[in-house]
Amino acid sequence: MWPRYCARRPPALHASSRAFNRKSVQRALRQAQQQVKLLNNRLPPTGVMIFCGEDVAMTVHPPLRVTRATYLCDRRFHTEVLEEMMEDRPLFGFVICDGQAASLHSLVGKEHKLLQTVHSTAKGRTRRGGQSSGRFARQREGQEWEYVKDICDAMSAVFLNDDGKSPYTGLVLGGKANIKRMVESAPDLDPRVKRLVVATVELSCTGEAGLAEAIEKTEQSRHRAAGAVEDEVMQTFETEIQKQSAMVCYGLQETLFAIETHAVKTLFLNPKTFQSRPAPNLAAKQQAVANQFDALHSNDSNDYDGDVAAAPAAAAAHSAGEAEDGPAADGLSFLDWATEAVQAYGGQVFLVKGLSDKGALFNRDFGGIGGMLFYPVTQDGGEAAQ
Repeated sequence: MWPRYCARRPPALHASSRAFNRKSVQRALRQAQQQVKLLNNRLPPTGVMIFCGEDVAMTVHPPLRVTRATYLCDRRFHTEVLEEMMEDRPLFGFVICDGQAASLHSLVGKEHKLLQTVHSTAKGRTRRGGQSSGRFARQREGQEWEYVKDICDAMSAVFLNDDGKSPYTGLVLGGKANIKRMVESAPDLDPRVKRLVVATVELSCTGEAGLAEAIEKTEQSRHRAAGAVEDEVMQTFETEIQKQSAMVCYGLQETLFAIETHAVKTLFLNPKTFQSRPAPNLAAKQQAVANQFDALHSNDSNDYDGDVAAAPAAAAAHSAGEAEDGPAADGLSFLDWATEAVQAYGGQVFLVKGLSDKGALFNRDFGGIGGMLFYPVTQDGGEAAQ
């Protein structure tokens, strides 16, 4: 069985404002039944979410596996679970090993997946053998190192892309034997993979139970690793500010001007703040500035009264400020608009989620917005003299 998220659209969205009642729910449930029939008893690997109302029905295949069945009936669609799945979360790798087998897993949020299993051919340790006990021990040691080499090769194949880069934020080695230490110190372990190791933990068991134990024990280590990248990026931004460099901008007004002039090389944004903020209405702002220009230069002579001209100029500037905060015509959020605008001329966007101390400081002191520039700009004269 899969979760069903069944709700009714708000009455204001209907042609007739009907009350939320039992008949409305029954009609929505009939819509849900039709959606289920369209699946033909073929459940996707990650499950499905069904959103239904009296005159609307939608089936969504979630990006992550749904772990529980849920039924919700309300005046609105409850998309919190789906929104949580859509969040950008760090990817971690886990290697759970002992003397018999090693399993490689990936973890995103609470969703984990088995990627590969490596089995050992090494025989168990024994004191028997008489005069041949030394030879048996050497053979067993050789088999163990072959097993360790196989684990290292599997880690390189799984945790590295074809270009040699890794999408993983960090790796965790765990197990109840000494194999995990041998893997960590093995010369066959790729240095690019070794740099990703954030924790090595002792486990009481292996398999799924061992993975759950490793996830629990490494929560703080993974949190620090997720914030390490953010901390490094914010350190570069902080260094430029300390040098009073003209190659940075911060604050809403200053950063918005840099975006408009295509000067932002790397834009830093707090997603929690700017996902819900409407995009600036630049068309209205540009019109207000044009009106200001016309008001100042409508008289060809140079002996006009400055105080009289200052009134329409101030009004136009005020209109420009209001237009800046107004919603854009296409209804984009500020985050989506800024991402498209910066990437259109070769810039990039870095989301500052506050996972590190420097990231949290940036969101608090700078309003969660700032950037590194291609070239210095000033709001008074556009591009600064270089």
